[in-house]
Amino acid sequence: MSWMKYLGGPQQQPPAPARRSSLCPAEPAALTDSLALFIERDLQLTEEQKPAWQRLTGDVKAAIATIDDGARKPSLVPSGDALDQLEDLRRLFTRGLDTLDQVEPAFRDFYALLDHRQQARLDAALQHGGHP
Repeated sequence: MSWMKYLGGPQQQPPAPARRSSLCPAEPAALTDSLALFIERDLQLTEEQKPAWQRLTGDVKAAIATIDDGARKPSLVPSGDALDQLEDLRRLFTRGLDTLDQVEPAFRDFYALLDHRQQARLDAALQHGGHP
């Protein structure tokens, strides 16, 4: 029952938005770009580290695009019951794990090139959402 009934206002329900996972930020690519820029500036990458960084950021962007494409598609099942939502989450998490497997080698290669100070800064940035 709508709370508007008690205020004497209209009782129309707003249209339901297309379903997508609440685990996906509204603009993941923009968030990733700003985090990548922050990390790149903060770590003060050397010329030897930049190719590995570019490979990593390229892999991450491709992974996010893959996850984002699937997460933004409305469910084909109109009922949206709990079982449908569980299946949507299964697909999202599976896609996420698959893309993580694709990004991990580039991340490990990049991390291995960092000195101890840079590793500590990156660790702190990732633990605190990009703010060491």
